[in-house]
Amino acid sequence: TDFFSKVETWNYLSTNLVPRLDKFNSGNLLRFWTISCGDGLDSFCLAALVCETLGIKTFQSHVKIFATDLDESKLQKARQACYHEDELE
Repeated sequence: TDFFSKVETWNYLSTNLVPRLDKFNSGNLLRFWTISCGDGLDSFCLAALVCETLGIKTFQSHVKIFATDLDESKLQKARQACYHEDELE
């Protein structure tokens, strides 16, 4: 998988999710779940999008992103969130 591999999904998130985040009540907890996360690039990108929108303090204290996959070796890589520069292009 590549960052923003499904353009229509990220376009939907950008036009439908991001505007709603601006109205987020910081008394609540936001939870996101990415299924079949592979090596975690899409989950990482979602985290960046949400963090950029809410700000780092709100993101750290009020956002949880769950990423699951059946392949344990992929999850190990996803947990590290360490990617080569060519994977980020």
